[in-house]
Amino acid sequence: MILVKAGDVEQNPGPFDGAANIQEQELVNLAYDVPSSKYTDLCIALGVSYNQSQTILDRHLLDFTRSLNAVFFKWKDRQRDGTDCRQGIATALRGVNLDAFGDKMSKGGYLPQKAAPTESTVEDETQPLTKEQVDQCAQDFKTFYRTRLCKIKTDPLDFKSILEFERIYTNLVLLKNEMGTTTGKTPLDYAELLTTKVNGVFPKRLMVEGDGGAGKTTFCSKMAWDWAERTKEFEEFDWVLVIPFRNTKEGQTVGEIAKTYLSDSNTVQPRQIDKYILSAPTKVFIIFDGLDEYEGDILKESSDIAKILRSEKFVECRVMVTTRPWRAFPFKSHEIMMQTFAFLAIAGFDKENISIYITKYFQDDPAGYELIKYIESNDQIQENMAPFPLYIAMLCILWRTSDADKRNIIRKLKTFSQLFTAIIISLTDHYLTKQHQNPNDKILTKKEMKNYLSQIGKISYSGVLEKRLMYTENDFSGYNEAMEACCRIGVLSRDILIVPRQERRLISGRSCGPTVSRDLADVICSSTALTALELSGTALHDDCYGTLESKVKTSKVWRIITESMNEAD
Repeated sequence: MILVKAGDVEQNPGPFDGAANIQEQELVNLAYDVPSSKYTDLCIALGVSYNQSQTILDRHLLDFTRSLNAVFFKWKDRQRDGTDCRQGIATALRGVNLDAFGDKMSKGGYLPQKAAPTESTVEDETQPLTKEQVDQCAQDFKTFYRTRLCKIKTDPLDFKSILEFERIYTNLVLLKNEMGTTTGKTPLDYAELLTTKVNGVFPKRLMVEGDGGAGKTTFCSKMAWDWAERTKEFEEFDWVLVIPFRNTKEGQTVGEIAKTYLSDSNTVQPRQIDKYILSAPTKVFIIFDGLDEYEGDILKESSDIAKILRSEKFVECRVMVTTRPWRAFPFKSHEIMMQTFAFLAIAGFDKENISIYITKYFQDDPAGYELIKYIESNDQIQENMAPFPLYIAMLCILWRTSDADKRNIIRKLKTFSQLFTAIIISLTDHYLTKQHQNPNDKILTKKEMKNYLSQIGKISYSGVLEKRLMYTENDFSGYNEAMEACCRIGVLSRDILIVPRQERRLISGRSCGPTVSRDLADVICSSTALTALELSGTALHDDCYGTLESKVKTSKVWRIITESMNEAD
């Protein structure tokens, strides 16, 4: 229980003054809002060292709310007369990416109810966007998509392999089924995506399912590209906002995320963006990509994004979210969400689109025609790899980097795991032949590289059991060399964080925490799990076989590992 001494809280503080000394009741109210995961960061931002923050936490029996109150009061007591404490707290909150709480504090939102400014006062401070500002934001969004989102790298080791979107993009197969199942679906033309009615109305919420590597992220890029190019399917929208879940931070609003896409000279603020969406919901299309990468519980939490997906905020705005099927299941098991969402699916490539993609990739090279013939003649590829654009792209790399003898060997491969092994070996060999081009990189041997792949494979293997695709630097603790090597090969990637201007003094432009690239996650989890089994032998088999059998026996990874065991026998 938190006790506030009589006399500490002024009962009649008079008109709100943003620069007035902060009241202790405000700090008490704020402590309830701050998530426990931000405790240490906020303590450090307020000048309380890590050791001090942990001592306070221990003293309060790991009660984060009481501990924060102690930190706040200690910080307040250290401030000199005349210090704007409210703004000091607000700045610290923004410094740890709790911008919404910082704005609320600076506007007096944590004052006791009688002293707090009215909602209308707060709203009036947010000026609506002019038409010129809306148009400038749209131009900035389009520039961001053209330069960052809508470029495709066809070779992880060749920085010159980035192609313009239209040069390589190939249409995907879309299916419509309100129940979101994988059978009995109706084909859906891309042009009809936003014009198809469900029960006589246009659905405001769309959920697009697809397995890893089926092309969900590329599909989102396609819509961003078409809007930027003013195609008729998206001409009704002033803005199309594509938001990858992998780049979101806890507590962020759509406005705060969209603000990071704007140019430095654009002075539009996050609250103005949110206010425009509320005022013109039919003019904005929001696309969330990768729900399976989001760790929170969308159906229960009170975050801005969760409310949007549950159709509790921006109700009239068109919103689409992509995910792997397992993360869609809770929505399909929820009566209200079943009524809220229309469920679609991405089924990757069909036979015709496979040929189109390979032809685009190889252009006039006869090797492309040979690869098409090889795929058509191999049942394993047809069943397991052809529907996934990611796998076709990797096959193209494997085929292009192989001479005639190697291609003949590839034609003789019979199982899915054999082909994956060949792809990983190809990526490794491809890197080993290029590593002398950078004198700063450590020269690695094939044996060292195989060991590094095994180490990363074990981490990925654990991740697939946990249905986890995103990794932090801590996950690779003790495996830094393996992490760096696999990043250079192309089976790991470092994501670049889009950092707001106010945070650039704290963070450099590049994220130091590597993540497993979502599009390569299945490849890593399958092919390097095979490598880990081969290298670790019986020990790994004994430790993991039972767990794997109980959790993923019906999955593709199970089939790959079972094949590898049969081959070893």
